Amino acid sequence: DSKSLAVYGFSTPPQGVIKKKETGTVITLTCKVTQADEVTIKWYKDAQTDDLSDNVTPETFANSISGSTITIDTNDISNSGNYTCGFSLDSQTFSSKPAEVIIADVGISTGPSDIAVKKNSEAKFTCNFVTENPQNVEWYKVGDSENTEVGTTDAAVATVANYQTKSILTLKSVSQSDAGEYFCKPIYKFDEVTLSSESERATLYVRSLSVTLDPYKAIELGQTSGSTTLTCEYEGDGGISVVTWTYKNGDIPSDGFTKVDGSLSEGKWESTLTIQHETLTKSSGGDIKCTFSGDEKYGQPESDLESETSLVVIGVTGGQTGNVYASGNTYTANCTFKGSDVVASLVWKINGDSIENSNSRYELMMGDYVSEERTDTLLIKERTNSDPEMIVVCEYSFNHGI
Repeated sequence: DSKSLAVYGFSTPPQGVIKKKETGTVITLTCKVTQADEVTIKWYKDAQTDDLSDNVTPETFANSISGSTITIDTNDISNSGNYTCGFSLDSQTFSSKPAEVIIADVGISTGPSDIAVKKNSEAKFTCNFVTENPQNVEWYKVGDSENTEVGTTDAAVATVANYQTKSILTLKSVSQSDAGEYFCKPIYKFDEVTLSSESERATLYVRSLSVTLDPYKAIELGQTSGSTTLTCEYEGDGGISVVTWTYKNGDIPSDGFTKVDGSLSEGKWESTLTIQHETLTKSSGGDIKCTFSGDEKYGQPESDLESETSLVVIGVTGGQTGNVYASGNTYTANCTFKGSDVVASLVWKINGDSIENSNSRYELMMGDYVSEERTDTLLIKERTNSDPEMIVVCEYSFNHGI
């Protein structure tokens, strides 16, 4: 009798695979067996005795080489494990070496959100990971032709802080050029395989509002003509819903105040407030504020954008009492300040020379501030006929540099 010597083995055993968790993506393992007769190949996971026949697609390869593939869904990380294929022949069981399948969840649990911030302020994006401790996290700004990595060069411009479960991109003192879309990209390494994912895009809106006027505007009391115009200018990407002018924390008066709103053009928009001088009184001074409220469609700012200026309405009048020629009489010079601003100092001058303090000849008397008026007095004692002509001037300085 003659007998044939058969050699059984695996011409193509399954190979280990590392993939990221992803919807609609599968891993396919292949097992090919070299032998004389067709056999039924079964698959096993993590040394389990039950085969995975429900997931197996058998097929017969050419030259009487039996083979089988198994398809593994990468959207379920519980499918990670050690897979083996095997068959039975002549009461013997043959098994391949285990093939390790790693399905890593490198996804993002919460990506960055749209934000709107004021020009020259700080903007922060936060990216939260599913799997802790990525090898690195990169942040990018979306460009027309290519994306630009941010936070890796100048710490004065932008920084990236990576933590166990999140990464934070901080943009310092943003300008209009920083507006745009951003995304994060956590990167993981498994052996020699690098896996990464990208977050959804988040938009940064940069907005600014300014009153094109000095912080304080002084208007002389008693003008019967002329006007002052305040301009409130917005720069940004749209989203104008409400622009409000307030005066002394209340509504703008209807008499003597006129508001005119413009329209958005090339990212800029302005509103003006014109104040007629003839309507102002000593009580007219106060803060004037322009406030912009954003539209949620464009992302709400951290707070309403607002800019403020102070309207200073002041007047100074002078006078005299007493006989300026009679020998031995006291000459009295009065100066009356009217307005709501704060007097920082008062200097009396006679013929250009300052009178700093009271003395035997001069007495400085400061009045009380009542009903937004204050009258100050300079006494010149014992005038004689030999005294020269005196030109008396009072100079007020105010806290706002006026």
